[in-house]
Amino acid sequence: MSKFLPSKFLKSLLGCFVALNLSFFLFSPFFSQNVTAQETSSRAYAIKAGFIYNFTRFIKWPPPSKFRGNNNSYNICVIGDNPFGSILSRLEAKHRFKEHPLKIELDTSRSGFQQCHILFVSFSERFNVENIVEQTKDLQVLTVGDTEGFAERGIDINLLVVKNKVKFEISKNCLEAKGFEVSSELYDLATIVEGGCR
Repeated sequence: MSKFLPSKFLKSLLGCFVALNLSFFLFSPFFSQNVTAQETSSRAYAIKAGFIYNFTRFIKWPPPSKFRGNNNSYNICVIGDNPFGSILSRLEAKHRFKEHPLKIELDTSRSGFQQCHILFVSFSERFNVENIVEQTKDLQVLTVGDTEGFAERGIDINLLVVKNKVKFEISKNCLEAKGFEVSSELYDLATIVEGGCR
């Protein structure tokens, strides 16, 4: 099992994250003994994708909770560069959100935010974070990033690699301002930050 995975978080996910990793990630070449820097980055993003998928099990979207798109799908969007490579496509092919198909939208434009359930804000958008936060503050869109300082700037959840483990920050006031209901388990495992929500 990868050194990136915090065991406490896995236990809190009641086995679902373990199962996802075993079935979806561990078969990949990322987990060999001798890995390059690129492979290490890919490994981290495989695990971050697992975190993003499993956040949906501990966060309740505010009513009315509409599923968007032509196929009644659950949409995970990426704005900016896609650091996940093919990982999100594999997630889309193999997993669902309850009875809803997953739909991955890459290179999402700002005019398409309302179609997203989760919006991953890439590092390449670091100069546009405040605008993205402003444009999503009245939408039922969970914003997720993985760049130092994003949570303080208003991104709802920020994934960071700390001492070879993927951990996460939550901007609690941003989530509450949008009406999201978050499991206390998730709050207990996160670092709570004061987000830049207005």
